[in-house]
This record gives sequence, C-alpha cells and structure tokens, in this order.
Amino acid sequence: DDDDDDDDTVELMNVYKKGTREYPRELIRNQIHCDKEHESVFLPIGGFHVPFHISTIKTVNKTDEEKSTLLRFTFFYPTGSTTFARDVPKSMRSVITKFPQLFYVKELTFRSRDQRNLNHQFRLIKELQKRVRKRQKEREEAADLVEQVDLVLTQDTRNPIRLTDISMKPAISKGKCVGTLQAHQNGFRFRSNRAGTFDLIFANIKHFFFQECKKELTVLIHFRLKNPVMVGRTKTYDVQFYTEVVEASSSLDRRRDMRDPDEQNEERRERILKKRLNKTFRDFCVRVVGYCRDNDQPLGVDGDFDMPYRKLAFEGVPYKEMVTLTPTVHCLVNLTESPAFVVTLDEIEHIHFERVSNRTRAFDMVIILKSQMQPNSGVPQRITNIPMERLEMIRQWLYDKGDITFTAGTSAFNWKNIMESVYDQLDGGIFWKSVDETGEKKDLGWNFLNLEGDEEVEDEEQDEASESDFSDDDAAAAESSSDDEDDWDVDAESSSGGEEEDDDDAEDWDDLEREAEEEDRKKNRRDRERENRAKRGHDDHDDDHDHDDHDHDRNDED
Repeated sequence: DDDDDDDDTVELMNVYKKGTREYPRELIRNQIHCDKEHESVFLPIGGFHVPFHISTIKTVNKTDEEKSTLLRFTFFYPTGSTTFARDVPKSMRSVITKFPQLFYVKELTFRSRDQRNLNHQFRLIKELQKRVRKRQKEREEAADLVEQVDLVLTQDTRNPIRLTDISMKPAISKGKCVGTLQAHQNGFRFRSNRAGTFDLIFANIKHFFFQECKKELTVLIHFRLKNPVMVGRTKTYDVQFYTEVVEASSSLDRRRDMRDPDEQNEERRERILKKRLNKTFRDFCVRVVGYCRDNDQPLGVDGDFDMPYRKLAFEGVPYKEMVTLTPTVHCLVNLTESPAFVVTLDEIEHIHFERVSNRTRAFDMVIILKSQMQPNSGVPQRITNIPMERLEMIRQWLYDKGDITFTAGTSAFNWKNIMESVYDQLDGGIFWKSVDETGEKKDLGWNFLNLEGDEEVEDEEQDEASESDFSDDDAAAAESSSDDEDDWDVDAESSSGGEEEDDDDAEDWDDLEREAEEEDRKKNRRDRERENRAKRGHDDHDDDHDHDDHDHDRNDED
C-alpha cells in the first residue's frame, strides 16, 4: 500500500518533470488550456500558466451571465479532519497526508467575455475527469483482487455432488443465468446453460449459508467470500445460487379461493415442491461438508454450513428498503434481497442503539466493526426503523452471545464526528481509561454513548426534589386524611356486621323490585289506552269526511 501511495504521489506531483519545456505549445496567454496527454489543466494566474493535475480538481461549474461567462474551479484541500470524503482520490489523499504543511488552493473563478474558449475547455475538462475517475475506480477495484488457484476437476463421474437447474446471482452474462453447480476437488464450478463458467475455490469461502424456503419464494445457497472476485464486470464479495419455488409475479397476480379445489391442489403441489427442494439443497450442503472434511479442504469458519435462526428475526432498513434480518451462529444476515447484507459477529467492535424512547415506535442500530477503529476506514453501518418491540429480544440475543458490547441512547449521532473523537482518544491512549490527559474523570470506552445512566440520575434528582417540596401542611393533611380513612374503615366494619341487617336490606330490595314492576305495568296500560283513543278518533274523522263528500256529490246532481 505504501508503494502504491508513493506512486500516486509521484504521479500527482511530477506531472511535468522537465519543467516548462514540457508545456504544450498551444498555450495562449490568459487562457485556460486542458492538456489531455499529461492529464492536467493550465490556469492563468498573474500572467503565468500554472498546471493543476486533474485529480486535484473537485468540481468545475460554468455560469453564463449577460455579457460574460464564469468558470469556477473548486479543489480538494485539507479540512483538518483525520478522515476523507468518499470522492477524494487516493492520489490526493496521499499528498494531503504527506504534505499537510503546504498551502492548498480552495477555489478559483475565471471570467471571460468570449465564451467560445471557456465552453470548449469546460467540455474537455469534464471528459478528462470522467476518463480519469473511471480508470482510478477500475484500479481500486482490482487492487484487492486476489488471483485464485486453478480449479482441479473431480474424476468421479458416477456420483457427482451436483445441483441442476439453479440460478446464479450476480449473473455471469446478461439476463437470468440458469445452469449447474458442481463440487470438484478444491472448489465449485457453475456452468451456464447458455455460455460461460464460474469457478469458486473452497479456500476463498468465508461463510457458507443455506436458507430453506419457508415464507420466502426461493431456496438458496449463499457464499460470503474472503477476497472479492469478478463476476462478469461486477466485483463482489457475495455469490448466491438459488431456485424459485414460486414465481414472484405469479404469487402476486393470483387471488386464492380456499374453497376452490384447483387452488387447494396448487397449494399442495407447492408444499411438496418446497419440501423436495429443501431436501435437495440440504443434501447437497451435507455432501459438500462431508467431502471437505474427508479431504482436508477449508470451508467457511468451522467447516460447516450456517442457517438463519428465524425465531430471532427482526425487520430493519440496512440499505434502502425494509428487509428481514436474521441472526445465524456466526453472522447477522439478509440473503433474500439484493444487495445481500452479511455482518460477521466476531468482527463487531460495538453496537449502539439510537432513538430508544417510549415515545417512538422504532429505533436504529449502529454496528461498529473492529476494522473501523482506524482513521479512513469507513463509517459504521446503521440499520434504521427497527420496531421497538424487538429491542429486548435483540438485547437478550447480544447478552447471550457474550462477547459484543452494546449501549443505548435517545439521540441520533453524527458518526463521522463520533469516530473522529474516538480516533483522537485512541491516539492519546485514553479511550480505554476512566480519566483524560488532565486527570479528570471520563467515561470508559464506549460508555459515553450510554445515556441511560444520565436519565436515571435525572429521575432520581426529580424524585428527591418532589420529596423536598412536600411541606408540613401537606404532611398534616395527609395525616388527617389517613385518620379519616381509619375512621371510615371502622365505620365500614361496623356497618357491614350483622345478619339481621343484611336480611332487612334484602327485603328492602325485593320491595323496590315489586314496586318497579307494578309501575311498569301501569305505564304500559296507560300507553295502550292512549293508543286506542287515538285510533278511535282517527276513525270518526274519516267517517265525517266521507259524509261530507256524499252531500257534495248530491248537490252537484241537483
């Protein structure tokens, strides 16, 4: 790594080794020029052309005004922090680290009334930036690639360890990749039905997972690798082989009717298919483990495959969508969605629970890895929106695990700043001490994240304050109320004694019930009489109306 940093530094600092003699002849006084050959940009400063390597330029923005055009350059520069942003190139990081005492330009802006040259140079600079960043990205991806040993094919063709009609993810070619996975002497070979093969060596497998199809749509085998491999054009640490028991589209489109015999038969066939595929994949894993043990081949952590423990599963958002996270013996995983989430438990330094409060329905879990205890090693992984009712289960799981420390608090932290303070304390040798450089008391290790102790202290202070505010008058009132309660208890005991009084009360209740029933009968009788009278009056009114109509008709005849 040091040699690579030296090469990057030399490449950045020695763009023109022979000085101005290597400057391009196309330079024009007081004009910007992009030199693609040396990957640099000449900027006119004080009448002289000053070259800047393209890696030092962060952004270039062009602004068109009414009578002129502005071209604004921003550069990478030290921020005083021990960490760098993701967009800082590796070469610029090495320069800033080795030469912190130099003066760095932060921003330059150029104005021109003739926009033709600025527009042309702006386009050339953007193209050069795109090309250089793509090359640096490919170089960084290839830096941690380890050349694998050649696969030794097995000679046993009578009873091969094989899975057929399975899919691979990521695919070795465009579209869905279906083929055959077979175990050989020192690894696996996947052969696509269309074209192409992929070899995976046993020694490069870090974790070996097998997940049955329960509520999911697939049964799968997943490999987390020690060193990344290139699958097509994709560099990955995870390779998965799976079979879909039910097509995702068909499971969403169908509307089930439990009384339909066809639906019942379809469900029965699905259950049989799940059971058969689970058994096929499990037998494959068992045979692979047995072969590796018999032939002293390394496989995973302890030479066995691992399975998710569904009783400890919980929901959360490790990336962009809600997924189900499940602990295994050695990891915390989500293997169903893409990208896969795999965290090795032995690599965890500390876990902190954020937004833990009775007023919230969800909390966050921040995972700090042991590899992140060094500067520029990345930001801790955050899993958000975990239901609050799963907190105690997760705590109990970590407590039973025994070797993972955890804290909890009500606030959400800026973990970039938190880790910078941790790095400073580690450099000073006081992080794992209970006192700082001046001898003052401080929290030991990660205990400064644990805010529960402070909340308990505040609660105790509030309780003491409430007790101190309890005046003598309140005490006297409380004593008098307690005396009244004692008198009430005596009266209650005296009033509740005696069987004769209980019999009298029973007789009084019977009399009251009889009186209520009699009153109800009288009321019902009055209501019926009122209805009868109203009905008779309505009939008499109808007779009178008919008689009047008859007289009126007779007068018309006359």
